[in-house]
Amino acid sequence: MVTPFYLAMMGLNATEHAGDQWDDLVRVGRTATVTDVKQLLAAGAWRPVVMGAWLSVAFTPQDLGPDLLLAVTRIQGSFTAPPLSVAAYLVLGADAGTALTNYVFRARDDERLGSATFVAAVVEALGGQPAVPPREEDRVDLAGMIGVAWRLRTALTATS
Repeated sequence: MVTPFYLAMMGLNATEHAGDQWDDLVRVGRTATVTDVKQLLAAGAWRPVVMGAWLSVAFTPQDLGPDLLLAVTRIQGSFTAPPLSVAAYLVLGADAGTALTNYVFRARDDERLGSATFVAAVVEALGGQPAVPPREEDRVDLAGMIGVAWRLRTALTATS
């Protein structure tokens, strides 16, 4: 569920590269259980977390809300920040606002974390007031990432 997908899905890559392996991603993603996704989100290593974020879009807040929210509080950089924040936007909505806002503060104060303005765009889209203003580029990137997330959610939850 991680290899070979994580490179295409890390950071903002999904908007350009998700299609490269789309059929395989959907096929494998349809086999993912709630337990699988919880394990990926809790792994700590960025590669499984990236894929846990993307696969989480097929589930409800009741299925894995606390696990996704905990993963958001543990974002450690630009490889995982965009996928996790988009998954949180889609799955948790406003319930993710505080955790995402806290990440923006952390990333603002520690440039090594990165993606502060992208996550700020997510906070803004949720109706919050981010500590760092998002750039227009971040809003465009967010729209693209949300598009991929909705498309993946639809593909993973479709009945065959």
